[in-house]
Amino acid sequence: MLDSAGHIDVLDALSGDSYKLKPHELSDVG
Repeated sequence: MLDSAGHIDVLDALSGDSYKLKPHELSDVG
């Protein structure tokens, strides 16, 4: 889901932590 800043909310299913990535950073995540 995109917020107003164009970040994507990402939920880490293992830890339950949420964090935000810029769309161009997604390719670095794996």
